[in-house]
Amino acid sequence: MKNRFWTAAFAAGIAISGVACGDSTGSGGSGASTSDGGGGKGGEGTGANGGSTGDGGAGGAAGGGSTDGGGGAGTGGQGGSGQASSFSPSDLAGLALWLDAAEGVSVDGNDSLVAWGDQSGHGNNGTPSQCEAPTLEAGSLNGHDVFVFDGSTACVQAPDTASLQWGTGGFALFFVARYANAPSVLDDGIASLWSKRNGGAQGVSFIGNTIALSRLTVSTNGAGNQAQTTTDGYNDDAFHRFAAARRADTLEVYVDGVLRASHAVAADDISIAGTVVSIGGTPSGLHMDGAIAEVIAVEGNLSDQELTDVDDYLKNKYGL
Repeated sequence: MKNRFWTAAFAAGIAISGVACGDSTGSGGSGASTSDGGGGKGGEGTGANGGSTGDGGAGGAAGGGSTDGGGGAGTGGQGGSGQASSFSPSDLAGLALWLDAAEGVSVDGNDSLVAWGDQSGHGNNGTPSQCEAPTLEAGSLNGHDVFVFDGSTACVQAPDTASLQWGTGGFALFFVARYANAPSVLDDGIASLWSKRNGGAQGVSFIGNTIALSRLTVSTNGAGNQAQTTTDGYNDDAFHRFAAARRADTLEVYVDGVLRASHAVAADDISIAGTVVSIGGTPSGLHMDGAIAEVIAVEGNLSDQELTDVDDYLKNKYGL
């Protein structure tokens, strides 16, 4: 199947290639950012090859390219070429696991998962080795495939490998997912997105809902080391971009690109060697009633820009 990776252009007025295309005269405004080109669009005009007349952005902002070709030379710099910026999760040095429901997937005659190929290059392939298999649902998220988890028996495991043993360092988890579990004292009230932890609650977990409330929680080595949203209502069975990260000594939870919770924590060892990763539930419960389109796991302390890059990639790819 084809990869479909693309991202929106960055802030208004930032030139991407710095090459002016076409004639330029007069003076135009810096303009708003475009969705698929260089920086902000300069003043409209008649320059050849789509070049806008006038200077682009003023000062250091530089005149950005418009979507139909380059922009005119700006007061603060040259116009952009109008070429879109490109990002893929494979650009991340610490990429540890990457599961896309439209890539590297094998299913049986009932569309039940047999193997979910890891696109990171580390061989952390997902299989329903200790649970029932989720079911492939083709094209249900704006034309993209997803795996549906039944809320009672389904989950996926990835093997314990060195690339998933993160020690005392940072990490980031990204999901395009939905869940509808109702908070409950029973196991089925908690929707586990990611779990690599032992019976003593050591390791990493990222869950939707607590026993009594709809709250996203990321935890490392027990309840004292966790970031938790306030009552949030994200169990609305609608797809969201869920993310969790440990950066230096802080745990963070993001939803749809917005920081929703953070908490200072100890940099404990979270490797838990010998424990596999469970996604969408665990063999002992916490099964998600919902669906997953994509999972990305990264080792290391991601920068703000890297977090934004991944979120923009997922937002634009899935139209969320």
